Amino acid sequence: MPGDKSISHRALILAACAIGKTKINGLLESEDVNATRICLQKLGVQITKENGKSQNNHKDKAITQKENGCYYVFGAGIDALQEPKDILDCGNSGTSARLLAGLIASRKFNAVINGDKSLRQRPMDRLFKYLKPLGIQPRLQRKKFLPLSLGGIQTPLPIKCKLQSPSAQIKSALLLFALAAQGVSKISEPFPSRDHSERMLLLFKANLKIEKDEQNNEKNITKINTPNTNTNRKLIIKGGKALIAPEVINIPGDISSAAFFILAATICKNSEILLRNVGVNPTRMGFVQTLIEMGADIHISHIKNTKSNQSQHEEALEPTADITIKSAQLNGVTVPAERAASMIDEYPALAMAAASANGKTVMMGLEELRIKESDRIEAIKKGLEKCSLHCEQEKDTLTIVGAELGQKNIKLKEKNISINAYGDHRIAMSFITLGLALSANDEKNIIIVDSAEAIATSFPDFIQRMQKIGANVREIQ
Repeated sequence: MPGDKSISHRALILAACAIGKTKINGLLESEDVNATRICLQKLGVQITKENGKSQNNHKDKAITQKENGCYYVFGAGIDALQEPKDILDCGNSGTSARLLAGLIASRKFNAVINGDKSLRQRPMDRLFKYLKPLGIQPRLQRKKFLPLSLGGIQTPLPIKCKLQSPSAQIKSALLLFALAAQGVSKISEPFPSRDHSERMLLLFKANLKIEKDEQNNEKNITKINTPNTNTNRKLIIKGGKALIAPEVINIPGDISSAAFFILAATICKNSEILLRNVGVNPTRMGFVQTLIEMGADIHISHIKNTKSNQSQHEEALEPTADITIKSAQLNGVTVPAERAASMIDEYPALAMAAASANGKTVMMGLEELRIKESDRIEAIKKGLEKCSLHCEQEKDTLTIVGAELGQKNIKLKEKNISINAYGDHRIAMSFITLGLALSANDEKNIIIVDSAEAIATSFPDFIQRMQKIGANVREIQ
């Protein structure tokens, strides 16, 4: 799998803010991560790519992490960041925009953050409800959209807030601001979101303490966080301490990218796929857990970097594993709202699994999907309906009645069905994967996904990797 996108962003930013040289192996070389890298270079950070061939020696057909994204980041500390001469263009990357906004909000200089047409339609004001009380005065288009102009604060004050929704991007942006704050910041989250930033900060020797009522059980890494586990989590970080650059950061394979291969192997008859070195952070395993509940045949092995087998800096390490998936008949389930934070990016893929299952699947708590690269709830509904599949939406709930793919053949209303991905990479990859199952049942079922070029934002070689495992998919020029 390609390197994890979320971890790649955070590794670059924290290495840029630290003192010393950091080697980052397996950095995702996608448009989104490149946007973060280029913005950091505009802030005066030296980042170079190592010349060399891939170190991947696997000769079997397993899907492994692309390992030739090796970069060196030369950090001189957060105070060494320079005022950019140009606009910081984040392209389509909401992660880049929000994390950089949190970082720059604590700086004495000013900067302008912008993005492409799609990103300029996504709200960016949620971060500042926590920062405005500290004197931060952002200037946003129509009060909530990019372009954003901010910075120029002389003394960043510590944050004390309770997050109103489980957003890893907002939490990470606040933690970046807190690094420079004069005092101790306390950030509470009602439900756990992705904890990559916390793990990375500990790796960089930040003065960070994590308080939680109950310990998360990582022995069964497919068990997701629920309100009964790891709730009322508080992050306490003391600002002003210099970050110390680790010599090497190894980026694991992206579970969000792996989701499409897990989906493909599950819903396409007589399939089996082995994914190597995939990140299995417990806060990211909601998709796998849900598929297992639906009856998927998924086996996780060769688990590394967990608390059970590491003694030093264990909390800073990202657990990885190999994942074996075989085709299976799925059954519909109800997915609770509190699970959303652990699989927010995987709901489009889960919707395709639900469409392939026997019975009804109800997914709740999806309001965050309305403000992604597209309105993903609407995009999923329209796409499934074009494929003669039943889908209903109601506010933040999506209900899909499965078609029992593998047991029944679906006859499409048209010979070639064109799906509008609305420039959304995950919608595009999800319907491409569903198309594999539909065409496997009936070769006359052809799905054509428009605006699939958006896939490059997170998974540049998605089509090539699908073709490598025998998928009947091709690009249309």
